[in-house]
Amino acid sequence: MVVRTGADECLAVGRGFSLEPIAGDGARIGIPTVDELSVENGDLRPCRRLNGDESLAGSAWMHPTRGHAATGWLPIAAEDESSGISRCVVYSF
Repeated sequence: MVVRTGADECLAVGRGFSLEPIAGDGARIGIPTVDELSVENGDLRPCRRLNGDESLAGSAWMHPTRGHAATGWLPIAAEDESSGISRCVVYSF
């Protein structure tokens, strides 16, 4: 599930999918930040910032399956303990 939470921000929950944002007007879209979130006392809290290797150099927002090993589409193995919840910020250029 993906929910738009702002003009340039979305929240995703789940596993086993990846998203490559596109703009309807032909602009290029980049991903500067993805934050894994955890639920603590009913609130979402940032727990880990993902870097360029985990977002394919800012071109994809990925939610791998549990037990994911490194592959060609995600070069770094994901944390099995991740919540499957993340927030993504995008920009156009």
